[in-house]
Amino acid sequence: MEAIKNSLGQSHDLIKKVVCEGDAVIDATAGNGNDTAFLAGLVGPSGRVYAFDIQKEAIISMHRKSCKQLCNMIENLVRIEHCI
Repeated sequence: MEAIKNSLGQSHDLIKKVVCEGDAVIDATAGNGNDTAFLAGLVGPSGRVYAFDIQKEAIISMHRKSCKQLCNMIENLVRIEHCI
């Protein structure tokens, strides 16, 4: 009997079915970078992840977490008025 996954596990399973290597995808709530890194792993080096967040701190946290291995695939975007 297969266990029912939580909502995060279910959403990751669904995303894995539609996102392919080389795709361009958006993480509209970059937060701490977990989903950004997940998406970057799916699109691979030929793909792009556009990561947005309204909080400058979230972008910095996401960048620190994912840049070591995935920086070339992630575009960090933040609304300017929240950075001032």
